[in-house]
Amino acid sequence: MAKQSQLVSIEEYLQHEGHTVGKPNSGGYRLVDDHDSLFVNFKNNAFVWFAQDAKGGLFTLMSKLDDISDRTAQLSKLEQIRNDRDGTFQPTIDDYDLKTVVYDFSKLDTAPLSQRSKDYLTKVRGINPILVNILEEGNFLTDHVKNFVHDGYEKKVHNLMYNWKKADGQIVGSDTQATIPTRKNDEKHQGYWKGIIKGSPAEYNGFNFRVGDRNKARPDRLIVTEAPIDAISYWQMHFKEIHVSGDQVAFLSLSGLKSSVLNRYISDHFLDQDKGKMFLPKSIHFATDNDEKGRAFAKKYAETLRRLNSFDSIDLTFDVPADLTKKDWNDQLRYSATHETKTYDLTTIDQVPFAVPEREASFLQDEQEEVVDEKVEPTLQHDKNIEAYQDISDDIEQSGIGEADITETELKPSISL
Repeated sequence: MAKQSQLVSIEEYLQHEGHTVGKPNSGGYRLVDDHDSLFVNFKNNAFVWFAQDAKGGLFTLMSKLDDISDRTAQLSKLEQIRNDRDGTFQPTIDDYDLKTVVYDFSKLDTAPLSQRSKDYLTKVRGINPILVNILEEGNFLTDHVKNFVHDGYEKKVHNLMYNWKKADGQIVGSDTQATIPTRKNDEKHQGYWKGIIKGSPAEYNGFNFRVGDRNKARPDRLIVTEAPIDAISYWQMHFKEIHVSGDQVAFLSLSGLKSSVLNRYISDHFLDQDKGKMFLPKSIHFATDNDEKGRAFAKKYAETLRRLNSFDSIDLTFDVPADLTKKDWNDQLRYSATHETKTYDLTTIDQVPFAVPEREASFLQDEQEEVVDEKVEPTLQHDKNIEAYQDISDDIEQSGIGEADITETELKPSISL
């Protein structure tokens, strides 16, 4: 019997029976159909289904997925598949990333952060220079140099890059944006162009990093935001609490609201591919924007996780800026007197009040080139949350990329993926 089952692989069975299979993660695991916790590995001819607490080979998969439990029925199905073969089936080779993702960080024209990029992050966005230095040292922030020819003159423009790293440290994609504001003729306010570097696997990866206890193999908490700047802003506003808690905290930006990015991150960082087990964080904090779209995403994803047995013990929360006139973390960092957070259990998300911004499009109204209102510009002196902890030396997770030597403070932090 075992010999007969080996003649039909899990991949061939799924294809024959009309199941849909996603693209592989870094370990070769693929999601099946709409089952968020059912993964198959074609190379190992095995599966793991966390919601069912099941794993194994083809016979077990047939029983769990298609309710074909009787051995005679299983063998009959395999015989049917063999008889239906027409020679067109070819096993998949997992070279998806090599063939379809053309992003190559080494071939991009990159440079250390320019002064303009640093000024944008610190003076316009309110990020503490210490955190900017930490992220630059870890190669999470770089400049993307682009050459333009205008009226016969060549000009170099440095755009800011938020680099995406996989679990092994490889940079696989980047968010990018201009640091010089633009104004269309018919628009009153200036804004900053944003995009994603061509070839970046935006459906599966996003800007992410970990901070906290470097001795832990996996994060205790996962913070999910929509934009890279919100992830950094959340870290800054929670700097003291994170770095005295003893926790390791992971931050993930979805570059929008893409469940596939969160799926991939959980699979890559919390799935032990050899043991077929999940090692999950103690809590997942949905820190998406406090508006209808951000809330709908958090609610839907949390409902999916609650149906999975593996997530029964995980705290799922919806975190919002305490200042309800600010819908995202960077707005609160820049424009609010409070840096506090309100945390709600996701079962009560419908009772959470929506943010009501004081003015429409504050992002566009206040981001004027070379003009920063004194009340908006942050300084180390004003940011006591970080200043009080400048002597922390080992709290930020290190993963083989070297410590940042920051001369303006005694803080010599390190950061991980």
